[in-house]
Amino acid sequence: MKVDFSMVLTDLLGKPVLWGRSSDDHATLKHISVNALTDTLPSEVSGRAQVSGEEKFKKFKLASKISDADGPVDLKSEEISLLKKLIGELYAPVIVGRAWDMLEGNDASS
Repeated sequence: MKVDFSMVLTDLLGKPVLWGRSSDDHATLKHISVNALTDTLPSEVSGRAQVSGEEKFKKFKLASKISDADGPVDLKSEEISLLKKLIGELYAPVIVGRAWDMLEGNDASS
C-alpha cells in the first residue's frame, strides 16, 4: 500500500499539530513515523521489552526508507503493522488516531 508521509496531523479541532517550536512547523506522518522507529520506547526503558540488533536494524531501514522518500512510500502490511505498534506505544491518543487512520488509508481528519 502506498502511504503519503507528507500528510499533516491535526488535533480534534482540525488545527495542525505542532512538531517543533515554530508555529509553522507542523507534525507530519513522516515526523511521527521516523521518530517512533528510531526512539527508545517506554517498554524498552522499563525492561519489559528486549529489542534485538536485527529488529533495530529493520526499524532503521524502514525509518531511512520513509525519511529519504520524496513522495508516497510503498509499504508492506508488516511494515504498516510495525509502525502502528510503535506509534501506539509512543504517542498520545490523538496522534495515534490520526496516524493510524493515515496508515490505513482513511480520512485522518474525521
